[in-house]
Order: sequence, then C-alpha cells, then structure tokens
Amino acid sequence: MLAVAETPRVSVVMPVHNAMPYLDIAVESILGQTFQNFEFVILDDASTDGSTQRLREWAAREPRIRLIEVKRNLGPALSSQRVAEAARAPIVARMDADDISRPWRLAEQLEVLDKFPTVGVVGGLYDIIDAAGGKIRGPEAWRLVNSAVPPFGNGPMMYRREVPREAPAGSPVTKFARRDLYGDALNEAVFMRPGQYLTRTLVWFDNRVVDGLVNGLAALFGGLSGRLRRVQTGFVRSYALSMVFGAAFVVVALLAVRLS
Repeated sequence: MLAVAETPRVSVVMPVHNAMPYLDIAVESILGQTFQNFEFVILDDASTDGSTQRLREWAAREPRIRLIEVKRNLGPALSSQRVAEAARAPIVARMDADDISRPWRLAEQLEVLDKFPTVGVVGGLYDIIDAAGGKIRGPEAWRLVNSAVPPFGNGPMMYRREVPREAPAGSPVTKFARRDLYGDALNEAVFMRPGQYLTRTLVWFDNRVVDGLVNGLAALFGGLSGRLRRVQTGFVRSYALSMVFGAAFVVVALLAVRLS
C-alpha cells in the first residue's frame, strides 16, 4: 500500500460526470490492478446523479484516491485537462468513468515505458461493451495502420507527464489528443446531452401520460368486465334453472303417460 506522503510511480487520472451506473466497477478495476504503486486522482465534474457522494465514500476508505470536486460543469475536454494537471507522478495513466481496465493494464504499459525511455505515450486497443458488460465489438486492429484516425482512445492511454508540455503543437500526439478530446466534447454536446434530455422526456411521458391512459382503460374495461360477468352469471343461473324445470317437466309427463 502506498503511503500518502510518498510520490507514486503512476498517477491514474479520471474525470467523472454523472457516471453512477458504471462508476463502481470503473473504480474497482483500477484499485484491483496488479501494479499497486499509484495514486488515483478523480475529478468530479459537477455530477448530479449521486456520483459525487459515491466518490466521497470511495475516497474515505481508500487513501490512494484523491478527489477533486468542481461546482460548475467543465465538460469532457476541460475536465480531462484539469485532472491530468493535478497528477503528481512522472507517469500518467488516463481512465474513463465508464471503462473497465484489465488487471494487468498498468503493469504492461509501464513495462513498455521502462523498456523504451524514448517512448512518450503508450495506448491500447479495446473492446466495446454494453451496459451489462457484454462485448459488442472487439479490438479494431486497422486503427494501428490508419494515420487518419487516432490509433487508440484516450481511455487506455499512459504517458510521461512532460509529453503534453513538450510536444510541438503540430505533432501527431497533439493532433490526436486534441481530436480525441474535442471529439468527446462534440459527442457530448450533439448526442449525449440531447439523448439524456430525450430519455427524461420519454420517461416523464410514459409515467404521466401512457400509464394514466392505460390505467384509465384498465379501470373502464375492468368495470365492463364486471358487468359482463354479472350478466353472464345471471344467464348461467337462468339457463340452469330452465334445464332443471325442463327435466322435471319431462319426468312428470312421462309418468303421466305411463300411469294412463
């Protein structure tokens, strides 16, 4: 276990905004790494879904977690930059709050940086998974040979802390990092936030309008069903009495014929 006063070998940095459905498993996947000499710097980007309280609970029982809270939402790009700037270690590992890191991730990436001192950034391919953890799509090896797209996402990235400061503005590292971060920002603005708003609207409509209509129809048809059952029951009783009287009439008639 790392003492708080020591400088860790690696700083794992993770921005968080409303990640509650996936937050615990993301945190657990980092704390469960085979390599343990790290600090875990987490920035809560003004979450409103309970993520803030959950992170406080994690930080209270895990000394390697250093929690930073901001009151105004910064967005994915700026929150990623802010949490990375808070890293104390010479090596920084990026983590997303809806990702899961394999247990050997930090150890293997650090081994590459130790073996090749001139390498500044290490990344990796990844599986795309659904909310239940099922694999949707496997690693896309074509990314490694296509220079038009970032070879890997920001989530599985590890780099030397001086790289962002020293990399030239036009370098591939800088271009890919900016494209990935601003791509996240665009994705949030164009898809994620409108999608969340649409989801909340549909849930409200379902709860208030659809459920009310269904309950009203159920009550209406329930009343009609009760009336039909009462009518049916009366009909069955009348039919049964008719059969009994009819049978009795036949028996009396037969006896009368026989006696005569």
